[in-house]
Amino acid sequence: MRYYGIMKEYSAVTNLFSQNIDKISEELTLFLKTIKTNPAEITTIRLNVEEVLLRFRDSFGENVPVSVQSKKILGQRTIVVSVEGKECNPFESDDELGIWTSSILSHLENKPSYYYSHKTNTVSFKVSRKKINPFILLLISIAFAVVAGFLGRFLPDNLRLQIADNILAPVCSTYINVLCFCGIPLIFLSVCLGVIGVGDIQAFSQIGIGMIKRYMFYLLIAGIVALGCSLPFFNLQFGHGNVTFDATNIFTIIFSWCPTNLLVPFIDCNAMQLIIMGVVFGMGILKLNNKGKYIYGVFNDLNSLMLMVSGGFTTLIPVFVFFTLVESILKSDVVVLLQAGKSLLITSSVQILFVMMLAVVVSIKSRVKIGLLLRKLSDLFLISFGTNSCSASIPEHYQLSSSKLGIPENTFSFGIPIGTSIFKPATAIRYLILTFFMAVEYNICVAPSWLIMAAFVCVFLSVASPAIPGGALLLCPMLFAQLGIPAEALGQMLATDVFFDAVCTALNQVSVQLVLADFAISRRTIKEDILKNWVSKL
Repeated sequence: MRYYGIMKEYSAVTNLFSQNIDKISEELTLFLKTIKTNPAEITTIRLNVEEVLLRFRDSFGENVPVSVQSKKILGQRTIVVSVEGKECNPFESDDELGIWTSSILSHLENKPSYYYSHKTNTVSFKVSRKKINPFILLLISIAFAVVAGFLGRFLPDNLRLQIADNILAPVCSTYINVLCFCGIPLIFLSVCLGVIGVGDIQAFSQIGIGMIKRYMFYLLIAGIVALGCSLPFFNLQFGHGNVTFDATNIFTIIFSWCPTNLLVPFIDCNAMQLIIMGVVFGMGILKLNNKGKYIYGVFNDLNSLMLMVSGGFTTLIPVFVFFTLVESILKSDVVVLLQAGKSLLITSSVQILFVMMLAVVVSIKSRVKIGLLLRKLSDLFLISFGTNSCSASIPEHYQLSSSKLGIPENTFSFGIPIGTSIFKPATAIRYLILTFFMAVEYNICVAPSWLIMAAFVCVFLSVASPAIPGGALLLCPMLFAQLGIPAEALGQMLATDVFFDAVCTALNQVSVQLVLADFAISRRTIKEDILKNWVSKL
């Protein structure tokens, strides 16, 4: 083994004996700590590198040399694992573990990449760059926007409005169009990969379908809770809206969710048709078994590509916030922006209420004190809220399920990847209350059937919302278009988007664990000795 300068870079060449794999794991962990990598990310990278090395050992034997080194590729710190031999993708396997691994990795923000070239298998793990806290960036953006906006108020009215209409408005409109471009394929891909993540059609028929039913049931409950708790706070104008309440029209709307061909849902930005297509394609790929792995690989790569592209555009949100706020101040829309605080307060309150209701259900069914239950969930909440990342919380997810809640492995191994993909009750609540707020602000006259449509669209659109920072924002243009809300309304939600994202991410992750516990309790597979006791070493 050769090892160089742990303070700067890491490089090791060794055989795949167990002690060497352990040595690489220890040294790599020390190196990542030295460059001040996030602890949760260190755990994720270490576990994935170990899994890759073990799979290479199973394929090539212990005597084959493997190289593990850190590199900077276009300024991005990357851990590269390479071994010569026949083509062997460590993320593709016919067993349940391989399928589970692929499913988990497909939803990570810094997903490992594999390629085979010149008879060499290479796996790359990106190490996240150090980032300024998004709250700080947002506050800086808002501060500069307020100063620039109020300075612009001293300009002549004609010039001020020309700047707002001819410069700022086109920039904001273009950015919204870009978000649509990113969000449309992500709806289809995220749902499809979530279905494939169950593992196989038999597991989907047994545990998977039951778990998905429970997730969808609680999503509908979240929609009902949001509808009942928030509606009294909004002075909606009822009348003859764009959708009339009659059975024929409702059935027409439901049947319109069925896609007519492969291209129309993407062209028309029809979220419901894309979700249904994702479910159908996912189940079809599961039925194909090994024959479907190539299709899965294509979808997985496309999903990674769109996540990378959308991630780049969502980093521009502070810039978009700046332009949007300046435009609003120049047009004297400051009052509307201040009223967004009402939506923020109501949304957070309803989200917390729903999670507490879930905790009470689990507490009653398991006869566990709710204080102990919340204490066990606290680490997951803090990690998810602090990092605003599903991938950073993955290690805590599995430790929490197995070591703190006593959920059996055959439940959480399927339930966590599926849940983090499709079960986002806090996001559904956010969408629904946001539509009420915008309907009031833009004086939209609604019919009772509009409320029903709003609830269903928000619930199902939350299923397709990609689990990345700013993911909810990607689908808002389609949400607004579906419910007749002007596209420019998107700009008014950006000032609070980062806080919404952090809260939604944390509460969504906690909700996944509560539903998994409820599912295991209902099937009488929960390990009560673990669930009902607190182990201090945890």
